[in-house]
Amino acid sequence: MRFSISRQPTGNLSFDAAVDDPQAGRLLVVEWWEDQASFSAHLEAVDTAAFVIGWRRRMRGNIEKYNASNVRGISLANLKHTLRR
Repeated sequence: MRFSISRQPTGNLSFDAAVDDPQAGRLLVVEWWEDQASFSAHLEAVDTAAFVIGWRRRMRGNIEKYNASNVRGISLANLKHTLRR
């Protein structure tokens, strides 16, 4: 799932959702934010609060924050080497 450019909140680099457990109705949502200020603004936004309040009786979840540093791509050559093992 991706936001269209016009709906993407300022500072949001990525928003992805996947079904983690269909029987339990569990989703995994991963967001990547440019910086703490963008993330904080998102959490304090009226539409975010309205979403959480509107769904609070029908959902529960854990919010975990991870700091990603030294983000870099991977080499396809390394993947091919791993597959040959």
